[in-house]
Amino acid sequence: MGSVMFKSALLGAVIGFCCGLVLFGVLGAGVGFLFGGVIGVLFGSLLLKPIEDVNRKIVELERRVERLEGE
Repeated sequence: MGSVMFKSALLGAVIGFCCGLVLFGVLGAGVGFLFGGVIGVLFGSLLLKPIEDVNRKIVELERRVERLEGE
Protein backbone atom coordinates (compact mmCIF):
# COMPACT_ATOMS: atom_id res chain seq x y z
CA MET A 1 0.00 0.00 0.00
CA GLY A 2 2.91 2.33 0.61
CA SER A 3 3.76 2.68 -3.03
CA VAL A 4 0.16 3.48 -3.95
CA MET A 5 -0.02 6.18 -1.30
CA PHE A 6 3.31 7.63 -2.39
CA LYS A 7 2.37 7.68 -6.06
CA SER A 8 -1.02 9.27 -5.46
CA ALA A 9 0.46 11.86 -3.08
CA LEU A 10 3.19 12.71 -5.57
CA LEU A 11 0.72 12.98 -8.42
CA GLY A 12 -1.60 15.16 -6.34
CA ALA A 13 1.28 17.39 -5.28
CA VAL A 14 2.47 17.86 -8.86
CA ILE A 15 -1.03 18.62 -10.13
CA GLY A 16 -1.63 21.01 -7.22
CA PHE A 17 1.71 22.72 -7.85
CA CYS A 18 0.98 23.24 -11.54
CA CYS A 19 -2.58 24.45 -10.99
CA GLY A 20 -1.53 26.77 -8.18
CA LEU A 21 1.31 28.18 -10.25
CA VAL A 22 -0.91 28.87 -13.24
CA LEU A 23 -3.83 30.30 -11.27
CA PHE A 24 -2.19 32.15 -8.38
CA GLY A 25 1.54 32.44 -9.04
CA VAL A 26 4.43 31.33 -6.85
CA LEU A 27 2.59 31.49 -3.52
CA GLY A 28 -0.30 29.53 -5.00
CA ALA A 29 2.16 26.92 -6.22
CA GLY A 30 3.34 26.22 -2.68
CA VAL A 31 -0.18 26.05 -1.29
CA GLY A 32 -1.31 23.90 -4.23
CA PHE A 33 1.62 21.56 -3.65
CA LEU A 34 0.64 21.03 0.00
CA PHE A 35 -3.08 20.65 -0.59
CA GLY A 36 -2.48 18.45 -3.63
CA GLY A 37 -0.32 16.12 -1.58
CA VAL A 38 -2.96 15.85 1.14
CA ILE A 39 -5.72 15.21 -1.38
CA GLY A 40 -3.51 12.64 -3.11
CA VAL A 41 -2.99 10.74 0.14
CA LEU A 42 -6.73 10.76 0.84
CA PHE A 43 -7.46 9.59 -2.69
CA GLY A 44 -4.90 6.83 -2.40
CA SER A 45 -6.17 5.58 0.94
CA LEU A 46 -9.89 5.74 0.16
CA LEU A 47 -10.11 4.71 -3.49
CA LEU A 48 -6.92 3.04 -4.67
CA LYS A 49 -6.30 0.78 -1.67
CA PRO A 50 -9.47 -1.31 -2.20
CA ILE A 51 -8.59 -1.69 -5.89
CA GLU A 52 -5.10 -2.89 -4.98
CA ASP A 53 -6.55 -5.39 -2.49
CA VAL A 54 -8.92 -6.80 -5.12
CA ASN A 55 -6.08 -7.13 -7.63
CA ARG A 56 -4.01 -9.00 -5.04
CA LYS A 57 -6.89 -11.43 -4.41
CA ILE A 58 -7.32 -12.01 -8.15
CA VAL A 59 -3.63 -12.89 -8.49
CA GLU A 60 -3.91 -15.32 -5.57
CA LEU A 61 -6.94 -17.01 -7.16
CA GLU A 62 -5.16 -17.30 -10.51
CA ARG A 63 -2.22 -19.02 -8.79
CA ARG A 64 -4.57 -21.45 -7.05
CA VAL A 65 -6.30 -22.30 -10.34
CA GLU A 66 -2.94 -22.91 -12.04
CA ARG A 67 -1.83 -25.14 -9.19
CA LEU A 68 -5.08 -27.14 -9.29
CA GLU A 69 -4.88 -27.50 -13.06
CA GLY A 70 -1.36 -28.85 -12.71
CA GLU A 71 -2.48 -31.63 -10.34
